[in-house]
Amino acid sequence: MKILDIKAFFKAPFLLAMCIAFIQFACKLDVNQPVEPPPNSWDESLNTHPKGAAFQKLLDEYVKRGLPGVVMFVKSPVGIWNGAAGYAKLETKELMTPTNLHYSDSMAKTYIGTAIMMLVEEGKIELDAKINQFLPRNICDNIGNGNEATLRQLLNHTSGIKDYDEDITFRLDFLNDPFRPIPPEKLLEYIYGESPYFPAGRGHQYSDTNYLLLAMIMDRVLGESHAKFISERIIRHLGLENTYYKNEPAYPKPPGLVNVYVDFRGNGQLTNWSAEQNALYEGILVGSAGFIASSYDYARFLEALFNEELVSQASLDEMTNGFKNSEHGLGLEFCPRSTGCGKAMGHSGGGLGSQSDMYYYPDANTYIVCLTNVGGYVGKVGDLFDEFYYAAEDAVFK
Repeated sequence: MKILDIKAFFKAPFLLAMCIAFIQFACKLDVNQPVEPPPNSWDESLNTHPKGAAFQKLLDEYVKRGLPGVVMFVKSPVGIWNGAAGYAKLETKELMTPTNLHYSDSMAKTYIGTAIMMLVEEGKIELDAKINQFLPRNICDNIGNGNEATLRQLLNHTSGIKDYDEDITFRLDFLNDPFRPIPPEKLLEYIYGESPYFPAGRGHQYSDTNYLLLAMIMDRVLGESHAKFISERIIRHLGLENTYYKNEPAYPKPPGLVNVYVDFRGNGQLTNWSAEQNALYEGILVGSAGFIASSYDYARFLEALFNEELVSQASLDEMTNGFKNSEHGLGLEFCPRSTGCGKAMGHSGGGLGSQSDMYYYPDANTYIVCLTNVGGYVGKVGDLFDEFYYAAEDAVFK
C-alpha cells in the first residue's frame, strides 16, 4: 500500500512548505491517552525457535537505530517465535508487545484476493469477466479501461486503470482535511476522464484503485457488504480474535492498537500520525487496505490460505500463476529474496504511519511477519524497516 507517496509529493518546494505548516497545525490529538493492553498475551513458552535470542537481539538493534517499535513472528519446521521491541506509544513509553495490533496497509489485498477466489469457487463470479458486468455504466464509462478490464486484471494489476492514490488533487484534499470521509464512489471521481496507463492486459502497474473496485464488485455480487463476508468466511471461520476490518464492532480503534508515527522532516523527529491514520482507515480506505491485526493473526491467515483452509489448490494455482510474468499474482506479491530459500509469497504494506510484511517461503515451509509503527516513503527512520526485514530473513535462513 503506497497511500500518499510523500517522497515524490514533497519534490515541489511550495507543497513541502504547505504540508509542514499543515502538520504543525493539524496533528492535534491526545498523546497522553494510554494504549489499552492487547486482548490476549503471548505465552513465552510458545517461543520454541532455537534462534529466538538472535531474533530478539535484531529487534532491539533496530529500535536503537530509530524504529519506534517493531514486532516479528516466525514459524518454521524448527519452531515458532513471536517477539517485540520498542514502544507501542512513545509518549508514555508503553512497551510494544507481540500481541499489539498493527495496520495492514496493502497486506489487505491478500484478504480481498482470497475472498474473490471464494466467490469464484462458488460460481458467483468469473475471473475473466469484465468489470462492467458488475459495476454501473456511470462508473465504467468514466474510468479509463472501465469497459475493458477484467477481474483477473484488477487482481494482478494489469488492468491499466489509474491509481487514485497518485492523483495530486486527492493528496491535497486529504492533507487539507484528513478527517473528512471520502466514500468509494467519490474516490473514483479523482480518476474520471483519465487515460489508462496502457490498454487492459498489455502491461503491469500497481494501482490501489484495482482493489477498491474489487471491494465494490463484491458488495454488488453479495448484495451486502464485502466486509461482512470477510468477517464470516475468513475472520470468524479461522478464529482470528485479534483481526478487525470494517464489520467488527471495535473497528477502527480496537484494544491494543499501536500509535503510529512519521519522520516528516527526515531528521529522526517523529510526528504522531495516529488520529489521521485512524481516520484514513475509517473513512477512506476500502479494499486496498483497512485491516488491523496482530502478528500472529496475520501469519495464521497466510498459513490458512496456503494450507487450503480457505480456497482449493486450484484457486491457489490461479493466485500464483501470475508470478511467471509479473511480481504480482492474484492478491499476492512474489518477492525474490537473497536467502537461497526460493520464492516468498505474500504481501507487503506501507503507509504514512505504518509498514508491514507477511510472507510464506514454500521451499522452507516458513512464515515471517514483521510490523512497525512508523511510516515509509519519507524520512530516514521509515527507510529502516526494509533493511530490518532483509536482516530478519537472514537471521531466519542463514
